[in-house]
Amino acid sequence: MKPQTLPVRIAAILLLALASRSVAQVTIDVFPTIAPNVLGSPNASAWMANAFTALSTGNGSSGTAGTPGFYTVAPASVLASDVLVTSFASWRGLADPGTAVGSAFAAEGGNRLHFSLVIDGHGQTFSLAQLSFTFTSSDPANALGFTFATGTYNYSEGYVGVLFGTDGKLGGGDDTFISSGANTQQVDALVGRGSGNAWWPQHTTGDGLTDQQVIDNTLTFIAADTPILATGTYSLDLGGGTSVSGQNSVTIIPEPATSGLLLSIGGIGYAFLRRRRPRSLAT
Repeated sequence: MKPQTLPVRIAAILLLALASRSVAQVTIDVFPTIAPNVLGSPNASAWMANAFTALSTGNGSSGTAGTPGFYTVAPASVLASDVLVTSFASWRGLADPGTAVGSAFAAEGGNRLHFSLVIDGHGQTFSLAQLSFTFTSSDPANALGFTFATGTYNYSEGYVGVLFGTDGKLGGGDDTFISSGANTQQVDALVGRGSGNAWWPQHTTGDGLTDQQVIDNTLTFIAADTPILATGTYSLDLGGGTSVSGQNSVTIIPEPATSGLLLSIGGIGYAFLRRRRPRSLAT
């Protein structure tokens, strides 16, 4: 071995170690939550504002409990009725929510399972353009499954980039927030209300069913499966073939219909809402 080769090798090893440490410092924390159907919800902005407050301050919830805009981290298990969005008024499996739940919910269109997230670069900057997402469900058809490719997300009220202030960390009142502009803008951290999915109960032409019966038929259909494990995984492409990921899961528990109405599968007004652009929530 040539004498000058050893220092070169040591330098290369040190550089590799520093690069590995830099990558390892980036963290992605993922939090499941039950959100209002952001597509058309009159309380979507309030919910996203509360999501940002809760996530950026490290709290599990924000807002007024018992209102549509309240944000809270979901428990390990949720009911199938928590994961239904509708084209008619509903809330957590109940049609006519203005009567069933309260007037504040009258214009809501159901609920969606989201996986909200906080990314902290811990000294390494990144951009939202580097983020991707995969949703999987353990039912045989992976019915709720979808992906958002790298480059899909954009800064918005729901995905806020953070430039740290002099304290070098999230919070403290000296941060700068990025909620618009090119998704390639470099940031120190990201707070996002997250992506998600839901089943979509629908009427069929001339079915003669009430809205509640349509919901109940969908719940009966879902109950044919065993409990479903839903998993959300975010990955941040750091370049050079390196990435960092974060994920979380929640169990969706099938439940019996509330009205007791049972129809054959062919008679069920039922579909899946897979969020694709331009109807995607990932904006």
